[in-house]
Amino acid sequence: MKTEWMACVVFTSSLAFAQAKPKTLAEELNGSALASFEQAKDLLEHGDFATAHAKYKQAYDASKNPRLLWNMAACSTKLKRYARALAEAERHLREGQGKLVPDQEERAKAFAADMRALVAEATVTVEPGGATLVIDREPRGVVEESLTVYLDVGSHDVQIEKAGFETVRTTASVQEVGVTSFRYVMTPVVVATPARPAAAPAVPAPAAAVLPVAAAPSSSSGLRIAGWTSIAFGVAALGGGAFMHLQARDAGAAFTSKCQGAACEAGAAALYDDAAAKATTASALYVGGGALTLLGAVLVWASPSHEAGSPRGLRVDVGAASVAVGGSF
Repeated sequence: MKTEWMACVVFTSSLAFAQAKPKTLAEELNGSALASFEQAKDLLEHGDFATAHAKYKQAYDASKNPRLLWNMAACSTKLKRYARALAEAERHLREGQGKLVPDQEERAKAFAADMRALVAEATVTVEPGGATLVIDREPRGVVEESLTVYLDVGSHDVQIEKAGFETVRTTASVQEVGVTSFRYVMTPVVVATPARPAAAPAVPAPAAAVLPVAAAPSSSSGLRIAGWTSIAFGVAALGGGAFMHLQARDAGAAFTSKCQGAACEAGAAALYDDAAAKATTASALYVGGGALTLLGAVLVWASPSHEAGSPRGLRVDVGAASVAVGGSF
């Protein structure tokens, strides 16, 4: 009876030990995560720590098993990437909370303490906050006001990005282990604005012009007809110039009403172009009308109907909205 009781105790203890024994990491993985894990083990045995780290990371990304972070930290240590090893060890502890056995947890804490003595604890401040921080092509998170990161001694490529601001690309130099800090101020992106059009060109009203007509030899009556015809076309052109002058002035006023200070509303540029075109047309009509009127006056003077000694001359008065022609021939 005593022998049977002892045998029962031994069997029960063996069963309890078997149930308490934790699974190996390989037993917790499957599929692509297990395949990457096995490849990493082979690479580790052959001293290829960089590729082994990459394979362990593939296994972690596929399974999110926190125990793989410990293997990644071991590879980082072999590569003398102490800051990365520390970050991976801390994630191992944080994500493995409640899943690691006490020995694994104590081992990881001791390892993290050893790594802190080999790296710099850098506080990165970015103004304004909300920027993405990338160091040595590895994302480190979003800097709301400040962010603490671990850095190895040496130079590091820093890139900071935020919508609406120019990307910061610089180098951070860590001279020694311990506590350090870096501060960066981002510059807003300047959006180019179109240049404000110049003020609408003023169209000067032509002054009254007196066109003297000198004495000329007699001519046929056809010259008088041609002269008055030229004068008629000239006066019509001058009238058209006066009309276009008013149109240009109104367009210029409309353009001015759409601009306040240095800012112009939509369509202001079109009004400016319209005012300029009408001003150019008015000037051309004024010049052409004046030339035709002058030519007509000369032709009328050349006609044989003038009395000797009578004053001869042509007067053209152009107002803002009217044209008057007078004189004696």
